[in-house]
Amino acid sequence: MVTNIGFFNIEFPFRFPFTNTSTNLSGGAGHSLVDLITHLDLSQYDCKIFSVGNKKTIQKEVPKNNLGLYRFPTIGSLLQNRNKPFSVLPSLEIFFKSSKFNFDLIHCQLGYPGSELPALYYLQKNDVPFVLSVRGAPKIEWGSKRRQIFMKIYFKTLFSTALERSDIVIIPTKGLLKDYPKLKKCNNIKVVPNGIDFETFSKYNKWINWKKPPMKGLGKFDNTLLFVGSLVEGKGIKTLLRSFERVLKKFPNTCLVIVGNGPMESNIKDRSKRKEYAEKIFLPGYISEQDKLSQIYSYSDLFVFPSLAETFGRVVLESMAAGTPCLVSDIGALLSVIQDGEFGFSAQRKNPKDFAKKIEYFFEMEENKREQLEKKVVEYARSHSWEDVARQMEDIYEGLLE
Repeated sequence: MVTNIGFFNIEFPFRFPFTNTSTNLSGGAGHSLVDLITHLDLSQYDCKIFSVGNKKTIQKEVPKNNLGLYRFPTIGSLLQNRNKPFSVLPSLEIFFKSSKFNFDLIHCQLGYPGSELPALYYLQKNDVPFVLSVRGAPKIEWGSKRRQIFMKIYFKTLFSTALERSDIVIIPTKGLLKDYPKLKKCNNIKVVPNGIDFETFSKYNKWINWKKPPMKGLGKFDNTLLFVGSLVEGKGIKTLLRSFERVLKKFPNTCLVIVGNGPMESNIKDRSKRKEYAEKIFLPGYISEQDKLSQIYSYSDLFVFPSLAETFGRVVLESMAAGTPCLVSDIGALLSVIQDGEFGFSAQRKNPKDFAKKIEYFFEMEENKREQLEKKVVEYARSHSWEDVARQMEDIYEGLLE
């Protein structure tokens, strides 16, 4: 008997096998959902995904049997307003259309705030088991006053309601419980880590001695630092730039590659024109081709991720698969990923001086110790497969249906 599952995720990406509909939103939660769904046993599951697109009409695609995607207009696309939250919030159609389907259970992949709304509406109309995966729960303490007020209201209302209504709450790391005390009150928590497309991201890893510069101009530097992620304040961009400035004083022939896009891109470009940064910051933009991204991961010496809030940080695992060690901020989720320092380094969040100190320590490591660490992180990433994640989720689904 086939189990019908409805998935809700606002930031569902334009990515194989979903390439016939378009969207302006993409994030780690959406990519994780693609990886999960494509590794489920689709002979046993019929999956429908409800998300948003960048058109004024509903977009639909069915890339394979038992797999369908519906992208609904956002309020912003209907009003021709690109400002948040209008560019993110789905139009009312997603509530009415999705509630007409008959699902055995629903699964909300929480990235951007608001993914819970259509899922909770569905539950009002249909009494079925509800799985909530917390893959995006940003902190309150940064951004404008308006954003902070919004986040306080969100955590007390919508986020709390979703936690209370869920039958199972999925978190990717135990460390997330330290970052979000509200989750500690849930007695229905299950930890299911992220997986990794190991074959893709290990294709050029260091232990096969692939050293060709993936971008013009990188070959002239002694050291290459890398950041991959959204260019927003919550990813610690200010800390990244200030720590890089400190590192240049001791290691002047060092470059920084920043992969991604976002509202802080113009700020980074302005800094890159300064004398001390001249031609040392590379901004290739958002890179969707995983093969190309794998080359950049592998070529870099150290991946630096000073994020202020994460639920897992899949880019950290991608970097490890490529054989590149990671330096992350000391928040619970990221410390869990690097196993409290066994598979990487950590520095105090919002502390450029500490990040710079750890970068310099890595550059000064003996070559044989660096090689040992590089091989170690590759094997750690190899142990995270989406096949295993999918089997764990199938057990959870079946347990709820029983």
